[in-house]
Amino acid sequence: FRSMALVNQNGLWYMRFQSGGLKVHRSTGLKATVKNRREADARESRERKRLALSGLQKAQPRGFREAADEFLKWVKRYRAANTYTGYKSQLRAPQKFFAKRSIAAIRPGDLEAFKIWHASPTAVRGNLVVMSALFCYAKRNGWCAANPVRGLQPQRTADKPQLSPRVLRSEEHTSELQSL
Repeated sequence: FRSMALVNQNGLWYMRFQSGGLKVHRSTGLKATVKNRREADARESRERKRLALSGLQKAQPRGFREAADEFLKWVKRYRAANTYTGYKSQLRAPQKFFAKRSIAAIRPGDLEAFKIWHASPTAVRGNLVVMSALFCYAKRNGWCAANPVRGLQPQRTADKPQLSPRVLRSEEHTSELQSL
């Protein structure tokens, strides 16, 4: 086990430690007092032993869709409601495209194929931003080794001519009005 700790958080003793891909951050249910410190240490010790004996590791999502669902649960809990709604919308197309793929098996070439499959370059940019956040979350949780979105060249939309606003001269103004 790595980084074992008992911390006072909001007046309660919390246990924090990490083993492999499993991050434990749970309340002991005890008020953070000197008197309760020994019992909190005992509860933390029992929890560590229970996990060591059971050999539990954080369940690895088997597919992209499952990882995306876990990510969206996290976003819903820790981010603003609008962020959750936007991320959920932006992950619909990638979930269809990568439905049968493992999140650990997705490579930059697969993302290039996704960009070709998806018709709108503007929508693809939004999808890739959210997918990058998803892969960062997956990497933190040990579900994949790297973020394949990093280093990917953004898809460019066709350059549109930029019109600069200008004031019409009086003869141009008159001719414009007569043409209407």
